[in-house]
Amino acid sequence: MYKLLLVDDESIVRESISKLINWEKYNISLIGSCSNAIEAIDIAKKNEIDIIITDIKMPVMSGIELIKNVKGLGIDCEFIILSGYNEFEFAKNAMQENVKHYILKPCSEKEIEEALLKTISDINSKRMIEKKMEAQQFVQHIFLQQFINLVLQNKEPDLEMEHWLNILFSDYDKLFWVSFNWDEDVNNPEGVYDSFLEFAESTSSTVISSVMKINNTLGCFYFSTKDELPYNELTFLQKRLLEQLGSMPVLNKVIKCSPNELCGIITKIYKKSSYYLIINRDGISRCDIKGAYNDVDIAHIHEQFVKYITKGDKSSIKDHIQSLFYKYDRNFSVMVCTKLLIKYSSAGLLDTKHLTSVLNQVYAIDDTDEVIVILNNIICSLIVENKDENFVDKITKYIDEHLDDSNLTLKWCAKELVFLNEDYISRAFTKQVGQNFTSYLNHKRIERAKNLISLMSEDEKIYTVAEKIGLGHNPQYFSKIFKKSTGYTPKEYKELYN
Repeated sequence: MYKLLLVDDESIVRESISKLINWEKYNISLIGSCSNAIEAIDIAKKNEIDIIITDIKMPVMSGIELIKNVKGLGIDCEFIILSGYNEFEFAKNAMQENVKHYILKPCSEKEIEEALLKTISDINSKRMIEKKMEAQQFVQHIFLQQFINLVLQNKEPDLEMEHWLNILFSDYDKLFWVSFNWDEDVNNPEGVYDSFLEFAESTSSTVISSVMKINNTLGCFYFSTKDELPYNELTFLQKRLLEQLGSMPVLNKVIKCSPNELCGIITKIYKKSSYYLIINRDGISRCDIKGAYNDVDIAHIHEQFVKYITKGDKSSIKDHIQSLFYKYDRNFSVMVCTKLLIKYSSAGLLDTKHLTSVLNQVYAIDDTDEVIVILNNIICSLIVENKDENFVDKITKYIDEHLDDSNLTLKWCAKELVFLNEDYISRAFTKQVGQNFTSYLNHKRIERAKNLISLMSEDEKIYTVAEKIGLGHNPQYFSKIFKKSTGYTPKEYKELYN
């Protein structure tokens, strides 16, 4: 439920809006109706607010000042400006604060409801993006760790891994490795991960690997939005490490690298070591560097897992995991299983938080038999008991949540989402849903488009709707299927509501 705060110095306006809108219809809880901005800020501090509707001209503190103060407190919410003053300067100030919705008094129930619908859509879009970013950062973190493991086993990355590497780090054109050296080997490096995190936050960067210790060196990979090196922040990090470890570290290297250069850089960093330590907020774990696995076909190992998962063969999954750990060392075996789980997580078939928890357990436990049990349980959880119904449900749910994905096709769903034969999926989908995949997808997109167009203002462009339903790359096709479904072109349909 979305929490909303109403702010206006006129009591009649507050009472009118409070009673006029059917808040439950929009899944909104009106948690406060304030006569001034000071009162509103106090409530916002104590509650998680999603939406604030505020008058723009009020005594003591204006609506614009309220917005600035709320943002200054780090409260992430959307704003709707409500004002009886039709002046450009107010609207300009609101836009500078990234306020998208500006309603003039007196306003109708429909105008407020339209603004609420658009605001809720903005909130949902932002939350979805944040969820995707959170999941991506987790996958990047784990994948990089497993990539390091693979390189250190003297195995060249396969085509699939190179493909994933380029996808996961395609936006990371400013990827850095930073490390510090000590004269002697450092002991008890607990807590240093938080110091590296603080360094990243102070430079608006993102740490995308655990801190890694090799002999007397500590370092990690991080992504920055800037080319120049943050010398002041690096000096502060150096002092923090001195306080924590009791001896002065020397800044060793800050290397800027592209995804394609990672393999060479990792090899140089660890070329003479037999093991290294991984340090993160969950503690410290050791990774031994031994054995060469150039002859291991990881793709084939994964194909066997997918085969058993698809068949629902839990016994074979267990045997396959035990065989993996029998043939190879623990770190390599965990890496192979992790890579498989990341693939399922990226496809939306495995909850990211659950996977995070499980992998944290795996890296923290010394007992290999217990690790095998944990991995067996999570891989077996990927089995869909009622295949004909459940995998179709997964596809329809994914479609509903990702209509803006221009790459959404039956082939992609078969390969990346449910890991089944495309023809088999097509037949099962049509049988269960009553229409083929393309017809279903187009129907959902047109229904979403109709809703979006009906809420558009006069100055909004049709192409933005096409982009929001995954057809921004093909506006002609969008117009064609829209008219076929509704009898109107998108432009004509928009005119019906304006």
